[in-house]
Amino acid sequence: MIESISVSLAKKIQRSYPPASVEIMAYEIARKINFWAIIVLTVLVSWRVGDMWGSILSMCSFALVRYWSGGKHFNLTLCTIVSVALFVITPLIPITQILILLIGAVTLLVFFFKTNSHRRIYSCVFIVIAASIDSSILILTFCAQAILLLWREDNTNEKNS
Repeated sequence: MIESISVSLAKKIQRSYPPASVEIMAYEIARKINFWAIIVLTVLVSWRVGDMWGSILSMCSFALVRYWSGGKHFNLTLCTIVSVALFVITPLIPITQILILLIGAVTLLVFFFKTNSHRRIYSCVFIVIAASIDSSILILTFCAQAILLLWREDNTNEKNS
């Protein structure tokens, strides 16, 4: 859906500025629609569900750790749906301190082995901080990112973004 809207907008822009590439414009428009859709939908849905600040924490922490680690990419429409679901659901899942430490340890191992060496330290520090402050929201968000690291197509230690 995001892709078709962006192509339509790009074609309208190209009529006004013919040298522009529809594919490049459509891609950039789609990225911006995706970005804003995730933010707006996360805030609206989480406000309605009841934990807007937890969802905002999840969204911001995911963006931060994603920057340092990379991971699997979905098409933009699926990305919006999965991201909003992740950011809204993670604050609603209560987990015990021992489970936070266990999930944190497994997540730390995934990040250690699946991120490249010069970015590994930042990702691992985020996980250690999250576990040390007993943040179930952060640990579950980082765990979801670890799953995306395991799922990416290239099995190298290079950043995939």
